[in-house]
Amino acid sequence: MFHKLRTLYLTGPLTVSPALFQYCAASTSETIFPNLKEFALEFTPATSDGRWFYLRDDPVFQENLESEDEEEVEGDESIDRLMVYAMTQVGEYEVSAQNKYRSLPNPETFTPFLTSAASVCARMPKIKQFSLKLNTNYMYRKRLDYEFVDRVFELWFMSAGQTFEKFNKLIENPVIPLDGSIIHHNRVYFRTGDYIPDKSVEKSWREVVGTSGKINFLDEACCEYYQPWGWKRMQYTGEELQER
Repeated sequence: MFHKLRTLYLTGPLTVSPALFQYCAASTSETIFPNLKEFALEFTPATSDGRWFYLRDDPVFQENLESEDEEEVEGDESIDRLMVYAMTQVGEYEVSAQNKYRSLPNPETFTPFLTSAASVCARMPKIKQFSLKLNTNYMYRKRLDYEFVDRVFELWFMSAGQTFEKFNKLIENPVIPLDGSIIHHNRVYFRTGDYIPDKSVEKSWREVVGTSGKINFLDEACCEYYQPWGWKRMQYTGEELQER
């Protein structure tokens, strides 16, 4: 059905099921999108089945009760206008005020989401670039950010010989100068803030890049934004890669 598909960008961001890639893996007995070269998914922290990719940080939640209207935070009917769908056809999405404290990755949703994504990527025989991003439109990057919340997630897979500059600007390609030193390897870059993914996530992506591939975790302190062509791009200013 999808034999002619070469590029697939799912941007928005979109609200997806944690089992999205599991469904994809179950859809065929051999390969998924056999000629796909570029894949990008931008997703929200909320899930389509009513769950979240993040758990509430209860200590931080309790600490901030002192500075907020307790009825607003605890009330079942209260909302906080997090612009989850800003600049999309859906418009703004209102969620409970308690949900802005969801900053801890949920192992029951996020971990299987990332491991099954690796499984799908590994079964795309011609894939050159595979990326996952949590709410990445730079103009509204702060729409889910609070001073007490760290919800940063980006994942980039690049096949050997491929550069970020070769891909369509519909997706926000980062600038990683150090990538040139390992360009002849399959590689994966994680940008996760303070979050350290479960070992099973790293293991699943190791199977994608191979034994000689490179897996790097970007230091959030070195992720800066600049504006080269009228829109901003993330540039990594670290002097060395955090290779695993």
